Amino acid sequence: MTRLTLRSVLALAFVVLTPLGCGDKEPTGDDSVATDDSTTTDDTNEPTSDVDADGFTAEDGDCDDNNAAVNPGVSETPYNGVDDDCDATSPDDDLDGDGYVKGADCNDGDDTVNPGAAEVCDGADNDCDGLVDPDGSGGGATFYLDTDGDGYGDDAMTVESCAAPEGYVELAGDCDDGDASFNPLAAEDDCTDPTDYNCDGSTGFADADGDGFAACEECDDTNKSVNPGAKETCDSLDNNCDGDVDEGVTSTFYADGDSDGYGDRKTSTESCSAPKGYVSDATDCDDGNRAVNPKATEVCDTKDTDEDCDGLVDDDDSSVTGTSTFYVDKDLDGYGSSSSSSTTKACDQPKGYSTTSDDCNDADSTVNPAATEVEDRVDNDCDGDIDEVSYTYTHDVDIQPIWNVSCKGCHTGGGSSGKLKLDSGYSATVNVASSVTGYDLIEPGDTAKSYLWHKLQGTHASVGGSGATMPKSGTMTKADLAIIETWINEGAPN
Repeated sequence: MTRLTLRSVLALAFVVLTPLGCGDKEPTGDDSVATDDSTTTDDTNEPTSDVDADGFTAEDGDCDDNNAAVNPGVSETPYNGVDDDCDATSPDDDLDGDGYVKGADCNDGDDTVNPGAAEVCDGADNDCDGLVDPDGSGGGATFYLDTDGDGYGDDAMTVESCAAPEGYVELAGDCDDGDASFNPLAAEDDCTDPTDYNCDGSTGFADADGDGFAACEECDDTNKSVNPGAKETCDSLDNNCDGDVDEGVTSTFYADGDSDGYGDRKTSTESCSAPKGYVSDATDCDDGNRAVNPKATEVCDTKDTDEDCDGLVDDDDSSVTGTSTFYVDKDLDGYGSSSSSSTTKACDQPKGYSTTSDDCNDADSTVNPAATEVEDRVDNDCDGDIDEVSYTYTHDVDIQPIWNVSCKGCHTGGGSSGKLKLDSGYSATVNVASSVTGYDLIEPGDTAKSYLWHKLQGTHASVGGSGATMPKSGTMTKADLAIIETWINEGAPN
């Protein structure tokens, strides 16, 4: 029998009814009204038939033109047995697309659940047989039959299951599942009983190493030096079977990061012998610097490093080397005294000391090598010359005051020792012949020909003179002598 589809029936109806639509249409659809069929009409613009008036014709894809609820414009309603949207690809009774309709699928919202799925341990009925996680489900564990209820099962009696069935346990290893006294945790403390209660293949009464202790009494029955009566030694073994290895017999060693033979006390380890990179000494105060350790020499340095690790740095350490010489600077002008007895050795410049020793007057801060020379009869800049500026000394202003002070009593103030009176020193000395032939007392412009100058210098014997150096009182200073020398060389002006 030929099967007619809905589309075929609609097509046939269209063919049969087509002649009825030819000619002029009745304006009212009333057959009682006479019509004029003699007039020719154009039917080409008439719409194709939409029987159920849902806006879709068969040509538009309406798969049931007698049912307005069925057409391409509606949404598919699942599980009603109707192709509501006229789209064969829209599921009606297999929403999860796993190939099983709702009638056969116990969860049409999960494509992993259907009669063809494999049962796994996940708390769901994966294969829709009404059983959740039955024995044999994938992803399960192995459980062992525990007949004697001691918590350990028989290795040979197993079952794969998601959860332990009644009478089964997770632990195997029971060598006699008919007696609860046999299991891996059973005690073997009777050294006379040859029974292997803990299922480890050995018994407690044996003394394989012959050390006088049965296997059940010691921790290693293969080593005669290991037993409860043995002395603990450093050998990485628990010799006395007390559970600790090398307790009380190890030594402490300290990390020696810089390999100078001295370790860092903050990084240590216990061992029988020094591991590589460790030493027994822990007195290194800087384990990252090979030059710093208790045997090193303390030296002066800008970082104030305690090289010998004695807690003292540079000047605080009496053993320090590399010190510098500093000179006392009493007037604090930055220049030290030229006196060799006023020095000290130190790493850092002490307060009140200078690095130089060229101050010619350390009692006057205005006199030093950096000072400016002025006309004050003082060697201000310590260069050995006095008032070496453009300055002319005169007898009455500069020289007579020196005679009055240095020659007082002998040649001034009424004194005339050696027949030399200097109360009016100019007339008594300048261009006045001395007792030495060829020499005046003062020869203007020439100290070498001035006998008085030789007496002041102590060189008078070299030119034929005699007697002591003047003045005998020794009150004439180097500055005064320098003024006299300059005055004579400048022509001894009055």
